[in-house]
Amino acid sequence: MHSYDLALVFSPELEGQVREKLVAKIKKVLVDLDGKVGKEDEWGKRELAYPIKKSQEGFFLLWEISLPPQAVNEFDQKVKLEEGILRHLLVRTEAKSQPAAEAKTKVTVESKEKKEVKKEKSRPKKGKTRK
Repeated sequence: MHSYDLALVFSPELEGQVREKLVAKIKKVLVDLDGKVGKEDEWGKRELAYPIKKSQEGFFLLWEISLPPQAVNEFDQKVKLEEGILRHLLVRTEAKSQPAAEAKTKVTVESKEKKEVKKEKSRPKKGKTRK
């Protein structure tokens, strides 16, 4: 399974319960395709940069999902068919191999080692002699 970020923009005309039913339907499609919903982030109603299907606003959701690679096209087609969704974007994300703290520590250790190597190789500048 691969990790993806899914951004959904719903029509602002959808009332709360109708939108929740549509969200539940999308989750069901995802689960039927052996996918999983991870983190869910609801951004709420926001103004759009340009009109989409004659709407100036949209209700935004951002999900982190896992989905088998062979199911991506089918999921994309099913989301496109939903009339209440103005736009969607599905982007594959890289798996997080190491936490940020470990990566920062590793870089710091490597940079200290490089500084030590440079000190050993350093020579006096031309024109100046040491006494």
